[in-house]
Amino acid sequence: GSPQILQPPIGLTMYQGRDLNLPARAVGATPLSYQWRVNGTNILGATNSNLLLPNLQLTDAGNYQLFVSNFLGTALSLAAPVNVISNSTLTILAQNISGSTNYQGAKVSLGGVTVLGNGPLNYQWFFSVTNRNYAAIPGANNDTLTLDPALAGQSGNYYIAISNLVSGFTSTPVAVRVLFARGFGYGGVSNPPVNVTNAVALATSSFNGAANGFYCALGADGKLTTWANYLASYGETNVSALSNSIVTAVAAGYGDALALKSDGTVYAWGYNAYGETNVPANLNSVVAIACGDYHDLALKADGTVIGWGQNTYGQATNNPAATNVVAIAAGSYHSLALRADGSVVGWTSTQYGTTTIPQNATNIVAITAGSAFSAALRANGTVVQWGNGITSYPVPANLSNVVAISAGTQHVTALRNDGTVTSWGYQYTGLASNNLPSNVLANVIAIASGGYHDIALFGTRAPAFTVQPWNRSVTLPSQGITNILLVGKVAGVQPMSYQWRFNGTNLSGATNDTLAMRYDGQLNGILPGAYQLVASNSYGVAVSKTAKITIVIPLGDAVDATNLVWISTSSQPWYGQTNFTHDGIDAARSGGIGPTSETVMQTTFTTNFSGSAKFWWKVSSEQFFDTLEFRVNGVVLGSISGEVDWQLASFPVPAGSNLLQWRYSKDSSFDSGLDAGFVDQFSFVADPPAIVAQPASITARLGDNIALSVAAIGLPQLKYQWLKDGHTIDGNTPVLALNSVTTASAGNYCVIVTNLAGATMSSLASVRVISPQLLGTPQLLPDGSLQLISSAGNALTEADLPNFEAQASTDLQNWEPLPDALSITNGALLLNDTSSTNFTTRFYRIIEH
Repeated sequence: GSPQILQPPIGLTMYQGRDLNLPARAVGATPLSYQWRVNGTNILGATNSNLLLPNLQLTDAGNYQLFVSNFLGTALSLAAPVNVISNSTLTILAQNISGSTNYQGAKVSLGGVTVLGNGPLNYQWFFSVTNRNYAAIPGANNDTLTLDPALAGQSGNYYIAISNLVSGFTSTPVAVRVLFARGFGYGGVSNPPVNVTNAVALATSSFNGAANGFYCALGADGKLTTWANYLASYGETNVSALSNSIVTAVAAGYGDALALKSDGTVYAWGYNAYGETNVPANLNSVVAIACGDYHDLALKADGTVIGWGQNTYGQATNNPAATNVVAIAAGSYHSLALRADGSVVGWTSTQYGTTTIPQNATNIVAITAGSAFSAALRANGTVVQWGNGITSYPVPANLSNVVAISAGTQHVTALRNDGTVTSWGYQYTGLASNNLPSNVLANVIAIASGGYHDIALFGTRAPAFTVQPWNRSVTLPSQGITNILLVGKVAGVQPMSYQWRFNGTNLSGATNDTLAMRYDGQLNGILPGAYQLVASNSYGVAVSKTAKITIVIPLGDAVDATNLVWISTSSQPWYGQTNFTHDGIDAARSGGIGPTSETVMQTTFTTNFSGSAKFWWKVSSEQFFDTLEFRVNGVVLGSISGEVDWQLASFPVPAGSNLLQWRYSKDSSFDSGLDAGFVDQFSFVADPPAIVAQPASITARLGDNIALSVAAIGLPQLKYQWLKDGHTIDGNTPVLALNSVTTASAGNYCVIVTNLAGATMSSLASVRVISPQLLGTPQLLPDGSLQLISSAGNALTEADLPNFEAQASTDLQNWEPLPDALSITNGALLLNDTSSTNFTTRFYRIIEH
């Protein structure tokens, strides 16, 4: 445990003005105490294991020793003689600076110049890309220059200038190359033959043999650089046609390539045996491209896929199921599409199983296609593959944290989040894993495969996105559950920190590279807006592209009439929203139109019954000039303008098929308020029943069977209630049967027809029952009239009068009618023959019809 000095200080000769460092090492029971001495005298403050004397002077020459002690004892080193000499002229003893080839993201150190002469020494490193016009590197003032991490833009020539107060010199320049990419695999070039400093994407292709390939590098400035390791006889490396274009993506196939331009159009070049470079006319709004062996694919902004080139197996024909697509991949004879919900659609070449999507291919964020197989990257960083071409080469066990995948003819290459690369499968002469270059593939941020080779793009150690979160348009169901998963994948030096932002504000607890949201009937789990993922490590920060979540509320849900088909006929259509509603849930809002424009929401409503369209509406517009109106079959039934808050509207709708329209229109100038119309809570209320055939009056004889009937239409179910003289009777059907009528059956009848919309009463129908009258003995009245009273005791009425006919005769053989001779007075029947004075004898009779 007592101190022992294992490495004593060693004497040396130093130039005046230089810095002296005497190292030593001792062991023993702790704590150890150190004290340096010169010529036997303690040096004030020199109590470390090493002795540092800056700006050494001639008076500092002497014998230096280290004294070490602890509670068990002491130790003293042998004397180390230090000589100090003076020579103001600098002389190069050795220059060991040499050029090198390195890869971006690595650590590169330059140094090794040994100089004789007095100090203090001044150092300055200089740099030039072209070996001309060297410039001093700010802050590079040490005897060594370290590029950590080295960047492709630091490729060039370096030298160091060393000086003291009297003299100085410069070293011989050396070339240092920092490459942005590295090719590997069978036949892949070791290094790109060009010096690109700002590459952000790569593509590679095989052609005319397994060892041949050409390459494309897309720069951050939108320019392409190409090269090949064979004689490119089909113009594969000629991209002069793109010199005036900004390219946003690049893809390569079997000797051909595609470039996506910033205007959404596609340029193709290279091998064209199957029409690979014959881009369809008028192809536009493209957001992604992919090349197979002999066919190409383009993804449009509307989520549909367009294909061209070889179509022997239908690989260039769009699959109807490929909707809402966010990424595409093309293999030798098949195609893949990744949908926004994380599902994969494949088509053609089914004999290899390339398009038979396995059940575990869920939550997919990236896809790739090989010759006779497919592979997909899941949101959890694992890889799933399928197809006969890869059956013998399973995904490596425990492979995780994958952020990008790429497929060649018969192999897959995967990039992990720490920037390392792994491969599996077959590469022409052996396993792909055997062709990975050792100690090189670090700090990788992108990979590309072609045929039997690959290429890796190196980053700067800072975070770099390999998968961007994509926009999601979510149609909320009337009921049920909707899940949304936003994913961003990043490569870079670990550890990596993540933070999701919503509309620029950090989301609490959202600190993974995935963000899961859920809709369960309430807008409390999914919020429409802009989402971004921020990734950071010790070397920098990267922010993803903005992913916009749009909540689509179908018009039927918005106006609470999902049983109807709703459409908007404008380029700025009506849409469902939750900001302005009457029911507190949602409502339809007119699209944002400009001057002299209109936007229409409409539905075709068919009904067997007339009724009323009822709804709540609201408008906020320039009064009198910008208007919200309601039309039925093209006829304007109502309109509102200005600032009108929610109000209930009701307009008649006839039976049959009707076109119902809500039209918001603007004049040529000025805006006001929200400049929009709103509709909520549409319903149709049928009219009360309509009677199309009224009950008819009936005169019957005593004992007859009769029936009263009514015909009505209206919203089912119709109900009936008959009344006699204002009182309900038994009768609940359209037909009221009266059998064996008596005088008590006589009266005024009607029926009330009802449904959910209301009630309608029919007109009155009278029932008259005729029974034989028994008249008593006529009595002569003073005025010569004859009075007859019913012997039954009932009073006669005016209603009975039409049933009687008076006749007269002089011989009881020949009878003649006496019109207008009968009348009713006080319930008695009076017969008054005004012509009776013309006869000496006159007989009368009364007939009841």
